[in-house]
Amino acid sequence: TVEGLVRRAGDYGLTDERSAAVFVTTAWLLGQDFDAQHPALKALLLDKALLPMQKSAALEAFATALLGALEQASRGRP
Repeated sequence: TVEGLVRRAGDYGLTDERSAAVFVTTAWLLGQDFDAQHPALKALLLDKALLPMQKSAALEAFATALLGALEQASRGRP
């Protein structure tokens, strides 16, 4: 549920509205267990040295790059 995803976002320190929304959107795009499926993303989310806005910016950049690559691949471009 969205509430569950918001709680998980909070577990990673993503407690402000924007950061939590980015986490929920990333889960919607990549799957609810995206953090378990992508160890590098999980490590980033667990990094206490990063601010919530840095974590959410990284999630957004990853999802955007992945979706862009998938779109190019579907059009037959490398």
